[in-house]
Amino acid sequence: MPPQAPLQELLHGPMIAPSPPPLRPSDLAYGLSTVGHGGRIVDRQLFAALGWSEGDLLGLRTEGAVLVAEPGTDVVPGAAMVVRAGFVRVPYRWRRRVNLFLGDRVLLLASPSRKRLAIYAPVAIAEVFGPVLDGLSR
Repeated sequence: MPPQAPLQELLHGPMIAPSPPPLRPSDLAYGLSTVGHGGRIVDRQLFAALGWSEGDLLGLRTEGAVLVAEPGTDVVPGAAMVVRAGFVRVPYRWRRRVNLFLGDRVLLLASPSRKRLAIYAPVAIAEVFGPVLDGLSR
């Protein structure tokens, strides 16, 4: 019976094709913003990609030190933010839960197909990028 694999693979094990360089997923949009007066976060391009329009009501939840916003019909009063023309205002009670203060820079990651937005406060950014930040401080 002839070998089922090329001789190179029989001698050295299976050949692994080089993986292509990582590409940005097509369902990812991101941006940076500074928390302004009243918890205002502005990123017109990102909110347009999400398909959010003025007056949309967004429900909020926390996942660790990250705020997640998404449209919903069962939004609890006080646990929501309303989209304005290119910006949202994060209520104080929700900012306090993730240690988000006026003037803080936030990382915004969004999934346009699911219409979800993750708001990474500085604490969450430090958790995610801790090893890299340690390397930069040396």
